Amino acid sequence: MVSRHQWRPDEPGRRSKAAPPEFESIQQAAEHVGDFLITKKRGDKTIVVLKDSAPQWVEDTAFEAHAGMIADDYKYEYINEALDRFFEEDDPDVVFENIEADVYNYDLLTWVASHGERPGYVDEATQEIGHSDLGMIGDLMLGQIREKDEVFGIIRMKLEDLVRVQ
Repeated sequence: MVSRHQWRPDEPGRRSKAAPPEFESIQQAAEHVGDFLITKKRGDKTIVVLKDSAPQWVEDTAFEAHAGMIADDYKYEYINEALDRFFEEDDPDVVFENIEADVYNYDLLTWVASHGERPGYVDEATQEIGHSDLGMIGDLMLGQIREKDEVFGIIRMKLEDLVRVQ
């Protein structure tokens, strides 16, 4: 199997290197980028992935939002959530005010155990704002919100880069 990084630009299946388009608003940019994401089933779980037709700049955006992690289902879920929120909201700052964590203990424990860097999000959040009154599960919620906030911030920056200066 040939890695996509070994393909030559003229080979079939290579992502388009076309420059990203410019948009009138963050909402338009979020809608366009979101069109390159799809959900699919992996066993019993529904995951978010890039479409094969996604241009290279969309893949690069997703890569940057992963903040150094290899392709990760949670990161793609958060990218999709961010794009949906930026599409729906007129004021991008409001998007950050309404970030929520999972509410079920199992989901939070699965999240933190899914990657060795996730406990670091919990540590960062509790160091900055203190431990939750809800105990360890509350601390996990704070960590998950921290990770989502990071992804949302990267997506916002990338969307703003796509908006034409008026």
